[in-house]
Amino acid sequence: MKNILQTLIQKPRLVDILVGLIIVVGLATVSSMRTNFLPPEAVNFVAVNVTYRGASPQEVEEEVVNKIEDNLDGLKGVDRITSSASESFANIRVELLEEADPNEVLQDVSNAIDKITTFPKGMDAPVVFKEENLNYTMTLGLIGESSLATLKDVAKYLKDELTYSPNLSQVFISGYSEEEIEVRLREKDLNAYQLTFEEIAQAIQNSNLKASGGEIKTKKAKPLAASG
Repeated sequence: MKNILQTLIQKPRLVDILVGLIIVVGLATVSSMRTNFLPPEAVNFVAVNVTYRGASPQEVEEEVVNKIEDNLDGLKGVDRITSSASESFANIRVELLEEADPNEVLQDVSNAIDKITTFPKGMDAPVVFKEENLNYTMTLGLIGESSLATLKDVAKYLKDELTYSPNLSQVFISGYSEEEIEVRLREKDLNAYQLTFEEIAQAIQNSNLKASGGEIKTKKAKPLAASG
Protein backbone atom coordinates (compact mmCIF):
# COMPACT_ATOMS: atom_id res chain seq x y z
CA MET A 1 0.00 0.00 0.00
CA LYS A 2 2.90 2.36 0.86
CA ASN A 3 4.49 1.80 -2.55
CA ILE A 4 1.18 2.52 -4.30
CA LEU A 5 0.78 5.81 -2.43
CA GLN A 6 4.32 6.84 -3.26
CA THR A 7 3.71 6.09 -6.95
CA LEU A 8 0.51 8.14 -6.99
CA ILE A 9 2.26 11.06 -5.29
CA GLN A 10 5.10 10.96 -7.79
CA LYS A 11 2.73 10.71 -10.81
CA PRO A 12 -0.20 13.15 -10.30
CA ARG A 13 -1.41 12.66 -13.89
CA LEU A 14 -2.03 9.01 -13.12
CA VAL A 15 -4.27 10.09 -10.22
CA ASP A 16 -6.25 12.32 -12.56
CA ILE A 17 -6.72 9.45 -15.00
CA LEU A 18 -7.88 7.07 -12.27
CA VAL A 19 -10.34 9.62 -10.89
CA GLY A 20 -11.69 10.24 -14.39
CA LEU A 21 -12.16 6.51 -14.96
CA ILE A 22 -14.01 6.16 -11.66
CA ILE A 23 -16.37 9.01 -12.58
CA VAL A 24 -17.04 7.60 -16.06
CA VAL A 25 -17.71 4.08 -14.74
CA GLY A 26 -19.94 5.49 -12.01
CA LEU A 27 -22.03 7.52 -14.45
CA ALA A 28 -22.38 4.54 -16.81
CA THR A 29 -23.49 2.31 -13.94
CA VAL A 30 -26.06 4.80 -12.65
CA SER A 31 -27.56 5.33 -16.11
CA SER A 32 -28.01 1.58 -16.61
CA MET A 33 -29.58 0.90 -13.22
CA ARG A 34 -33.30 0.08 -13.20
CA THR A 35 -35.08 2.38 -10.79
CA ASN A 36 -38.75 2.87 -10.00
CA PHE A 37 -40.35 5.04 -7.34
CA LEU A 38 -43.27 2.60 -7.18
CA PRO A 39 -41.90 -0.81 -8.30
CA PRO A 40 -44.51 -3.01 -10.01
CA GLU A 41 -45.72 -6.03 -8.07
CA ALA A 42 -46.13 -9.43 -9.65
CA VAL A 43 -49.56 -10.62 -10.73
CA ASN A 44 -50.51 -13.51 -8.46
CA PHE A 45 -54.13 -14.21 -9.44
CA VAL A 46 -56.36 -14.64 -12.46
CA ALA A 47 -60.01 -14.08 -11.57
CA VAL A 48 -63.26 -15.19 -13.18
CA ASN A 49 -66.52 -13.34 -12.43
CA VAL A 50 -69.86 -14.74 -13.54
CA THR A 51 -73.32 -13.19 -13.20
CA TYR A 52 -76.29 -15.57 -13.20
CA ARG A 53 -79.29 -13.41 -12.34
CA GLY A 54 -82.00 -14.89 -10.17
CA ALA A 55 -80.03 -18.00 -9.26
CA SER A 56 -79.61 -19.16 -5.67
CA PRO A 57 -76.10 -19.71 -4.23
CA GLN A 58 -76.58 -23.48 -4.58
CA GLU A 59 -77.59 -23.14 -8.24
CA VAL A 60 -74.63 -20.87 -8.92
CA GLU A 61 -72.28 -23.40 -7.35
CA GLU A 62 -73.71 -26.43 -9.16
CA GLU A 63 -74.36 -24.88 -12.57
CA VAL A 64 -71.40 -22.49 -12.80
CA VAL A 65 -68.63 -22.86 -10.22
CA ASN A 66 -68.26 -26.65 -10.32
CA LYS A 67 -68.12 -26.71 -14.13
CA ILE A 68 -65.46 -24.00 -14.26
CA GLU A 69 -63.35 -25.63 -11.55
CA ASP A 70 -63.48 -29.00 -13.34
CA ASN A 71 -62.23 -27.44 -16.59
CA LEU A 72 -59.47 -25.47 -14.87
CA ASP A 73 -58.13 -28.51 -13.04
CA GLY A 74 -54.62 -29.40 -14.17
CA LEU A 75 -53.79 -26.15 -15.99
CA LYS A 76 -50.07 -25.34 -16.23
CA GLY A 77 -48.84 -22.61 -13.89
CA VAL A 78 -51.76 -22.89 -11.45
CA ASP A 79 -51.06 -23.35 -7.75
CA ARG A 80 -54.62 -23.59 -6.41
CA ILE A 81 -58.17 -22.53 -7.17
CA THR A 82 -60.60 -20.94 -4.71
CA SER A 83 -64.18 -19.92 -5.38
CA SER A 84 -67.26 -18.39 -3.81
CA ALA A 85 -70.92 -18.56 -4.81
CA SER A 86 -73.59 -16.09 -3.77
CA GLU A 87 -77.00 -15.12 -5.05
CA SER A 88 -76.71 -14.36 -8.80
CA PHE A 89 -72.90 -14.17 -8.70
CA ALA A 90 -69.81 -16.39 -8.70
CA ASN A 91 -66.14 -15.58 -8.24
CA ILE A 92 -63.31 -17.99 -9.02
CA ARG A 93 -59.72 -17.03 -8.18
CA VAL A 94 -56.82 -18.86 -9.78
CA GLU A 95 -53.61 -18.50 -7.78
CA LEU A 96 -50.48 -18.64 -9.93
CA LEU A 97 -47.19 -20.35 -9.26
CA GLU A 98 -44.30 -17.93 -8.73
CA GLU A 99 -42.63 -18.83 -12.04
CA ALA A 100 -45.87 -18.80 -14.09
CA ASP A 101 -46.51 -16.30 -16.89
CA PRO A 102 -49.75 -14.43 -16.02
CA ASN A 103 -50.60 -13.77 -19.66
CA GLU A 104 -50.29 -17.45 -20.59
CA VAL A 105 -52.39 -18.54 -17.62
CA LEU A 106 -54.98 -15.89 -18.47
CA GLN A 107 -55.26 -17.24 -22.02
CA ASP A 108 -55.38 -20.86 -20.80
CA VAL A 109 -58.17 -20.04 -18.35
CA SER A 110 -60.17 -18.24 -21.04
CA ASN A 111 -59.75 -21.15 -23.45
CA ALA A 112 -60.78 -23.68 -20.81
CA ILE A 113 -63.95 -21.74 -19.98
CA ASP A 114 -64.81 -21.30 -23.67
CA LYS A 115 -64.91 -25.10 -24.00
CA ILE A 116 -67.81 -25.35 -21.53
CA THR A 117 -71.04 -25.77 -23.48
CA THR A 118 -73.38 -26.67 -20.63
CA PHE A 119 -73.69 -23.31 -18.89
CA PRO A 120 -77.33 -22.49 -17.97
CA LYS A 121 -79.39 -20.25 -20.20
CA GLY A 122 -79.66 -16.67 -18.98
CA MET A 123 -76.13 -16.64 -17.55
CA ASP A 124 -73.90 -13.73 -18.59
CA ALA A 125 -70.61 -14.49 -20.31
CA PRO A 126 -67.79 -15.09 -17.80
CA VAL A 127 -65.36 -12.21 -17.33
CA VAL A 128 -61.72 -13.33 -17.04
CA PHE A 129 -59.04 -10.86 -15.95
CA LYS A 130 -55.73 -10.53 -14.13
CA GLU A 131 -55.87 -9.25 -10.56
CA GLU A 132 -53.12 -6.65 -10.64
CA ASN A 133 -51.87 -5.03 -7.45
CA LEU A 134 -52.41 -1.28 -7.46
CA ASN A 135 -49.91 1.05 -5.83
CA TYR A 136 -51.36 3.98 -3.91
CA THR A 137 -49.87 7.24 -5.17
CA MET A 138 -51.45 10.29 -3.57
CA THR A 139 -54.60 11.95 -2.27
CA LEU A 140 -55.82 15.31 -3.55
CA GLY A 141 -58.24 17.42 -1.56
CA LEU A 142 -60.66 20.04 -2.87
CA ILE A 143 -61.51 22.90 -0.49
CA GLY A 144 -63.58 25.96 -1.24
CA GLU A 145 -66.62 28.02 -0.39
CA SER A 146 -68.57 26.54 -3.31
CA SER A 147 -71.44 24.13 -2.83
CA LEU A 148 -70.89 20.40 -2.47
CA ALA A 149 -72.42 19.85 -5.91
CA THR A 150 -69.89 22.25 -7.49
CA LEU A 151 -66.96 20.59 -5.72
CA LYS A 152 -68.27 17.23 -6.89
CA ASP A 153 -68.40 18.43 -10.51
CA VAL A 154 -64.83 19.77 -10.26
CA ALA A 155 -63.68 16.45 -8.75
CA LYS A 156 -65.25 14.54 -11.66
CA TYR A 157 -63.51 16.85 -14.13
CA LEU A 158 -60.14 16.31 -12.43
CA LYS A 159 -60.74 12.57 -12.38
CA ASP A 160 -61.37 12.55 -16.14
CA GLU A 161 -58.21 14.58 -16.77
CA LEU A 162 -56.04 12.39 -14.52
CA THR A 163 -57.39 9.21 -16.09
CA TYR A 164 -55.81 10.23 -19.41
CA SER A 165 -52.35 9.93 -17.84
CA PRO A 166 -50.59 6.74 -19.02
CA ASN A 167 -48.97 6.41 -15.60
CA LEU A 168 -52.28 6.16 -13.70
CA SER A 169 -54.60 3.16 -13.96
CA GLN A 170 -57.43 4.16 -11.63
CA VAL A 171 -58.68 7.33 -9.96
CA PHE A 172 -61.31 7.29 -7.22
CA ILE A 173 -63.53 10.05 -5.83
CA SER A 174 -64.66 9.96 -2.21
CA GLY A 175 -65.88 12.25 0.53
CA TYR A 176 -69.41 13.05 -0.59
CA SER A 177 -72.74 11.35 -0.05
CA GLU A 178 -74.65 9.66 -2.84
CA GLU A 179 -77.48 11.63 -4.38
CA GLU A 180 -81.00 10.59 -3.44
CA ILE A 181 -84.47 11.46 -4.59
CA GLU A 182 -87.03 11.60 -1.80
CA VAL A 183 -90.69 11.10 -2.58
CA ARG A 184 -93.10 12.32 0.10
CA LEU A 185 -96.71 11.18 0.05
CA ARG A 186 -99.78 12.72 1.66
CA GLU A 187 -102.11 10.17 3.16
CA LYS A 188 -105.24 12.08 2.16
CA ASP A 189 -104.14 12.10 -1.48
CA LEU A 190 -103.48 8.36 -1.36
CA ASN A 191 -106.94 7.76 0.02
CA ALA A 192 -108.50 10.10 -2.56
CA TYR A 193 -106.91 8.17 -5.44
CA GLN A 194 -107.22 4.80 -3.66
CA LEU A 195 -103.51 4.11 -3.86
CA THR A 196 -101.12 2.36 -1.49
CA PHE A 197 -97.45 2.98 -0.68
CA GLU A 198 -96.54 -0.29 -2.40
CA GLU A 199 -98.28 0.74 -5.62
CA ILE A 200 -96.44 4.08 -5.65
CA ALA A 201 -93.10 2.34 -5.03
CA GLN A 202 -93.80 -0.17 -7.80
CA ALA A 203 -94.73 2.61 -10.23
CA ILE A 204 -91.48 4.44 -9.51
CA GLN A 205 -89.50 1.25 -9.93
CA ASN A 206 -91.20 0.45 -13.25
CA SER A 207 -90.45 3.93 -14.62
CA ASN A 208 -86.74 3.65 -13.78
CA LEU A 209 -85.69 1.17 -16.45
CA LYS A 210 -82.47 0.67 -18.37
CA ALA A 211 -82.48 -1.38 -21.56
CA SER A 212 -80.52 -1.79 -24.74
CA GLY A 213 -81.48 0.62 -27.52
CA GLY A 214 -79.67 -1.19 -30.35
CA GLU A 215 -76.38 -0.41 -32.05
CA ILE A 216 -74.89 2.49 -33.96
CA LYS A 217 -73.25 1.20 -37.12
CA THR A 218 -69.90 2.96 -37.56
CA LYS A 219 -66.36 1.71 -38.12
CA LYS A 220 -66.60 0.33 -34.62
CA ALA A 221 -70.09 -0.69 -33.51
CA LYS A 222 -71.02 0.80 -30.15
CA PRO A 223 -74.01 -0.29 -28.05
CA LEU A 224 -76.67 2.36 -27.47
CA ALA A 225 -78.34 2.17 -24.07
CA ALA A 226 -81.75 3.68 -23.46
CA SER A 227 -83.17 4.49 -20.04
CA GLY A 228 -86.36 5.95 -18.77
